[in-house]
Amino acid sequence: MGQGLATVEDTTGSKSSGAEAPKGEVQDVPVMDSALIPAVEDEQFSEDMQTRGSDCALPPCLALQAEAEASTADVSASELSSRSSYNPPPGLQSPPAEIEDEKAVDRDADLEKELGQGCAALTGVPNVDDVEPEISEKEVQRSCKTAEESLSRLLSHMDLHLRQLRVMQQWLVQTVEMACRVALGKNFKTLTLVGSVALCVETPGSDVDVVCFTHPNSSRSTIGNSLRLIRETLKNMMSHPPFAVVGFSLTLIEDARVPILRVYLGPVGQGLAVDVLVDQRRPLDHVHWFQRIGAVPSPSAVTSTGAPPVMMTTVALRCVKWWLRRRQLPPTREGGLPTLAWLLLALHSCNSVDPSLTQMSQLIASLSAFFHSYAEFGGLHGTLVFEGDDGQSTFTQRSRKKQSPWSELSVLDPTLKDNDNSELVPKLLPATQLLFAYEFRRASSLLREAPEDFIRRMYNPVEEDSNSLPSSVSSNIGAIMLLCDPSKGVGTLQLVYISEVCAHSDWKASFLHRSDTRSEIYVRLLDLDLATGHCQAQKKGGARTMVLCPCHFVCRVRIEKQHKNRQVLKSEDLERFKDMQQYLRELHDYHEQQQVETETADVAEQCPGER
Repeated sequence: MGQGLATVEDTTGSKSSGAEAPKGEVQDVPVMDSALIPAVEDEQFSEDMQTRGSDCALPPCLALQAEAEASTADVSASELSSRSSYNPPPGLQSPPAEIEDEKAVDRDADLEKELGQGCAALTGVPNVDDVEPEISEKEVQRSCKTAEESLSRLLSHMDLHLRQLRVMQQWLVQTVEMACRVALGKNFKTLTLVGSVALCVETPGSDVDVVCFTHPNSSRSTIGNSLRLIRETLKNMMSHPPFAVVGFSLTLIEDARVPILRVYLGPVGQGLAVDVLVDQRRPLDHVHWFQRIGAVPSPSAVTSTGAPPVMMTTVALRCVKWWLRRRQLPPTREGGLPTLAWLLLALHSCNSVDPSLTQMSQLIASLSAFFHSYAEFGGLHGTLVFEGDDGQSTFTQRSRKKQSPWSELSVLDPTLKDNDNSELVPKLLPATQLLFAYEFRRASSLLREAPEDFIRRMYNPVEEDSNSLPSSVSSNIGAIMLLCDPSKGVGTLQLVYISEVCAHSDWKASFLHRSDTRSEIYVRLLDLDLATGHCQAQKKGGARTMVLCPCHFVCRVRIEKQHKNRQVLKSEDLERFKDMQQYLRELHDYHEQQQVETETADVAEQCPGER
């Protein structure tokens, strides 16, 4: 658990208390007004960014603004917006004619409402969930006949939501860029867009990632010192309206593997976030690699409207990323997979799709391949390697250990040639693997059983923090725990109440890491009636309690109290528990079968002449 510990410094501004201007050079930084942000030419473009084609006349962040302005000329849901949109293929740019005529008035009112939700003022940054639940209801009401139509509408609405935020994001990024210039002075080289926005796979709620590059050997300042200078400059700039009115926070995480400054503007959960790194080359290498193999649009490839061309692989990656967000799969900082590893797994499965299919058929086939492949036993037991510049990949299955039925996944960074340092995936413990297996099997089952309703149900969101374990609790929390020794079978699934959490003294974050074996979780074991969902504390000489670790945590559940002190597990969580139990039984049988086959093969190899 020693890895990933973070010392966090948080500077917060709010309407009621403006932050005091820091002392020193940054004290004289002028207040930035959104209408007066100068379009500063960047003469120190990196050689890589000079290849941006039509964008090369502008710095990366200013080019983003130009694209945003171009995309807002027409807010049609079917139009491809710059950098972050989906262009429906021919024949699916609009709903069927009879549905369109029937719902024209409602649609216009809905779009007007969406466009007006907080986009005219800083105080109303749209919530990531404001659009999606509404979309799901519309999909049901309009009775989409095919998964393609449903997916097309979802992507169009997602695109509309993203374009509403584009100008706001550009304004915040440009403020960050100005702060970097002022804080670093002559040491500043360029601010480069990386991450999901640069890859065109961002979704509602995605952060904007940027890397501030400095001139080599320009000073002896460390990355931490540079980030502190940038933070203090931003604090001075954002301590005045309009930033101070809306509220902001500047969070510096120095002790993480990669120091980062998070700039957040707006109410918690409904604002905009920009993550700033300094002199980190690998995120830019990842962007260049995806562009080089043709998985995402290159900056120089644009359509007649000035927007990137539509690529079904890119759209498939975005769909996978949206699934991760809606289903709240744990991120790297909590012990899950990094986004890059998920994208590479999706890209590998997409390589098997027939390119002769229509665009939307390719997209559905890509999602099907992704969920079906990794829902299988052993689907995540192996090593994924990408070789060459054509995106060709191989997934090599590992030999099974006799004692453990659990998978060992390895995904190598395609931008690094040294295999010893290119591993992207942390060790996934059984409880986390069980959560992943459940989500893969759920999506795969939905696709096979109800393709028409697949999209709406697949993206049905789980509650916030359902798959996150807090580092402290004020009341009992229902949870599913997996009591398991990875070397001794599949383990036992247990419903519990978490009554107390004692995080290790070195841990400072508000959540616990899934590989943590030092923090303590005090739980009360519950007996569950699988038929009714009724549950009660186990009683054997008193209510049974146990001390577990975060490594046993699978997910949270909702337990409601009924009359006469009866408690019942919510129906959705009950089904989840039963599906996970079923998976453990099947995994046990699969492992036993694999062991028999392995032993038989070993005997045949030792005695080749015997029949």
